[in-house]
Amino acid sequence: HIPVVYINGNHDAGPHFENYFMKAQRRAYRASANGLNFAFEAGPAHITMVNSNSWGLSEMNADLSDLPVDKRALNEIKETISWLQDELRSPSARQATWRIVGMHHPYTEQFSNKRVTGILEDNDVNLMLGGHLHAYQKSISMIPERAARTVFVTQGTAEGAHGEMNYGPADERIFPDLPEVVAFCRTMFGKIDIVGEQLRYSVYGQPKGEKDIRLLDETVLTRETPHL
Repeated sequence: HIPVVYINGNHDAGPHFENYFMKAQRRAYRASANGLNFAFEAGPAHITMVNSNSWGLSEMNADLSDLPVDKRALNEIKETISWLQDELRSPSARQATWRIVGMHHPYTEQFSNKRVTGILEDNDVNLMLGGHLHAYQKSISMIPERAARTVFVTQGTAEGAHGEMNYGPADERIFPDLPEVVAFCRTMFGKIDIVGEQLRYSVYGQPKGEKDIRLLDETVLTRETPHL
């Protein structure tokens, strides 16, 4: 038995996602009052799954349309942020060796950065996993004191073959507007391995000209102070 836990993305609204996934997950995991956010423990890790659509979709669309954000979305943002803060401050989160947060809209999206980044850093989250961009990005905290204590990963997609990892030139950033991004690629999937006091996040893809899928990048977190 291998559990699978889903979290809403911008294509996952509607009755089918609700009936097939959300209802079952509410019975299996700790859920927020609106039933759209979940938390659970997996070994030494505390995992929080956050529905980011209220800001990554609703707030973003309102901003792009030069319209006010509707009250329903604002209330959902407030409830989600409050639940996330409470969950990350809970005894189960504080006692965990690792704190991992997953949500669809990644760290580099404007409203995810605005709404969530500070909360994750303030509550010593080790790893945030996002999606949405269909490309792999790895970033570290912009706060020098945190640096690689909080790593933000945007996972790629299975459609993204022909990956070639880009770490940027030695004397330049990959993206001038996002200096905290330290790796970029088209990857296909990733996995987390936790052994002892070490968390390893590995991403795999199919390099151009190759037939086989192989390891493209790896992030190793330990409980020691990271050195960059």
